[in-house]
Amino acid sequence: MIGEIALITVGFLVIDESARDALYLGYQMKLTPAEYRILRELVSASCAGIDELVERCGFAEKKRNNISVHICAINRKAERIGKRKLILFENQKYHINEFM
Repeated sequence: MIGEIALITVGFLVIDESARDALYLGYQMKLTPAEYRILRELVSASCAGIDELVERCGFAEKKRNNISVHICAINRKAERIGKRKLILFENQKYHINEFM
């Protein structure tokens, strides 16, 4: 459909699939394409290990360390907006902070 807007809302986070960006607490996060793919995957999967993110987000195996760099960038952007990390790492898996 032309003009359809696909939004996914999780707490105070809104993923805008048409803009390939996110709003956190109503503020645009200005995500890079890689950051968007990671955040979108974590929202849809609820949690994922680094191997799962490499596969699902289309990263080359040799760039697997970049995932943690991108997650740090997402968290910096979220902390500037809402003073909290958006993505947490527990039990060898990344997940969206449920207390956001």
